[in-house]
Amino acid sequence: MHIWAILFLMKSMNVHNRVFTLLVCIGVIISNAVANQAPYQSHLDIPYAKVDDRELCLDLYLPQGIDSPLLVVWVHGGAWRSGSKADVPLGFVDSGFATASIDYRLSEEARFPVQIHDIKAAIRFLRAASQRYGYQTKRIAIAGSSAGGHLAALVGTTNGHTELEGKLGDHLEQSSAVQAIIDYFGPTDFMTILPQSTPHGLSVRVPALDLL
Repeated sequence: MHIWAILFLMKSMNVHNRVFTLLVCIGVIISNAVANQAPYQSHLDIPYAKVDDRELCLDLYLPQGIDSPLLVVWVHGGAWRSGSKADVPLGFVDSGFATASIDYRLSEEARFPVQIHDIKAAIRFLRAASQRYGYQTKRIAIAGSSAGGHLAALVGTTNGHTELEGKLGDHLEQSSAVQAIIDYFGPTDFMTILPQSTPHGLSVRVPALDLL
């Protein structure tokens, strides 16, 4: 919607809604300006580990004009059974963060907890490759949405957990620890998720959890 149309509609709003709407508009304008002024450099399909004949890869996006940016590791959603590293929000990059979007083995390929092993292997690789690509790894954030949010939260709360560490990749000497978690609507309690689900939710979640 054109900004002038939004301002016209604001005439019918109360004061609080006007202020909120105006702030949202300002945020959109600033975000667009930042995106236009901050192009990114992308490195696609970087292998981080190998399982049998299967290469696990990640995509890395680096903001231009920022030395040693902080790193966000993105875990895509898809009910643990679909999705790919191409499903990445580039808003992190627009805000000045290096962003690594990773692929991991889906539930139709391998059962839990291999997804956690894959993600932790990707983090170890990213630490080992930090000087090559120019981001910093003293503080890494992991983020994800839906099933990816669940995996991100689990990775972030199991720093140093031996059984979930796995042995993938060539950089076992590196740490897989993260220092921040951003969980966008990821499930956190599997004891209550099904009783709280709608019939449609059950039709999606029951087979997804069985596969996981």
